[in-house]
Amino acid sequence: MYKYRIAIFVFLSLLMCKISSAQQYMKFSWTEENISYFGFAYLIDSDNVVVRINSMQNGVLKLADAKAKLKVRPPYAPKSLVLDISMAKVIYSKDGNKTGRFPSFKVYQDDYDPVKAKASGRSYVALATKIDKRKYMANLPDVNVYTYSRLADAQNSINPAAYFLKDEAYFKLFSKPSTSVSATAPATTPAINNTPTSNINTQPSGPVTVHLVLLGDTKDISIGASVKNDLNNMRSLFQNTMGVNKNIRFNIKEISGDKLTALEVQNTVKSLSVGANDVVIVYYSGHGTNPLNSNSKFPTAALIKSSYRLEDLSSLADSHKPRLSIVIGDLCNSVSRATSPVAAQAFTRSAAPQYDPARVAKLLINAKGKLISTSSKYDEYSYSMGNNGVFTEAFVGAMNATVVNQSSLAITWDAVLTRSYQDALYRTRNIVNKTGTKGQNGFYGGNVTYN
Repeated sequence: MYKYRIAIFVFLSLLMCKISSAQQYMKFSWTEENISYFGFAYLIDSDNVVVRINSMQNGVLKLADAKAKLKVRPPYAPKSLVLDISMAKVIYSKDGNKTGRFPSFKVYQDDYDPVKAKASGRSYVALATKIDKRKYMANLPDVNVYTYSRLADAQNSINPAAYFLKDEAYFKLFSKPSTSVSATAPATTPAINNTPTSNINTQPSGPVTVHLVLLGDTKDISIGASVKNDLNNMRSLFQNTMGVNKNIRFNIKEISGDKLTALEVQNTVKSLSVGANDVVIVYYSGHGTNPLNSNSKFPTAALIKSSYRLEDLSSLADSHKPRLSIVIGDLCNSVSRATSPVAAQAFTRSAAPQYDPARVAKLLINAKGKLISTSSKYDEYSYSMGNNGVFTEAFVGAMNATVVNQSSLAITWDAVLTRSYQDALYRTRNIVNKTGTKGQNGFYGGNVTYN
């Protein structure tokens, strides 16, 4: 019996050594309540992990310090590797006010194999104060996780100034030059764009104007409040977030309430003064239908005493021959019905200074083509979560995460939309449609190229 105890002790010791050596450094990021967080963890041992998190909050850059423990398959998550992070303390704020929203949370990496020291499942984050709430746990945000076994890899992957103060020893430690990187990421991690941001062409061949036409059924009793928030969030996304690129002008038109008629939509879009290098984006939030005899996989948007097919909206936008035309719909794609609400979730907006003008340019200056996107496939519903459309919230989050400073996400419309669809599906995965399927599965048609 004594020998067995020794063997078990040795095995566990070796196992913990392997975990420590295989996962010395971790870079992670996620977006929650429309605030983007960027973290870096330095594993000294399983009970002593140094964590730094930076975030732009209310337009102010803040850096926070926290302690954490690395837990292998704990009782509450028997198949996961969990980084249990305590409440962080703000150590730097650009405005000198060392307060901010950095609650304690846990980073989960599912399907963790302690022998291979790899996680093959989903990675996500949960606030520690809410993990006992079932509704909260059903809609957890994904987290992008990258791990490094060598110091040189971590040095080559992070900007130490983003996580450490210049007079700290850690700043010097992670500033050493390196020659190669061998990061590992779970299969669920979004595509990575390895092109340095500095190589992205940010200079337009002529003045660029993004014409954004926002359409919303704000008077509807069941979803009017949600639609109004969707319109405001889309306006903020382009006017503030995308507005960080000063090479782009934004012409934003909104049609809502009693003015949401087919004639008003036609006249507004037709009256746009669109140049050959401009972008036209038409966004709709409201009810949608797809009659059995429509012969289209895309739905029809409900207007006041009329309607408009998404494909016709696309043709209307494309009639100006812009460089890029995009139609985005957050609506049902089934027979007429009311949008179904699901569990409420808070939604706040962060400010523009945290975003990278070069990454914005890749989407709005260097892109050429035509896209039509809808939030659910044929005979599926689209849902609102509290006072926000599930897809719209996912889309805004995906756009923010893509253009934020130091983002490693692929800068393409395909990547943005795919991420949005996946997020919306995950949030609605337990809701049963009338056909028996679960959740909403968005999709798009068209093609975009980049120079």
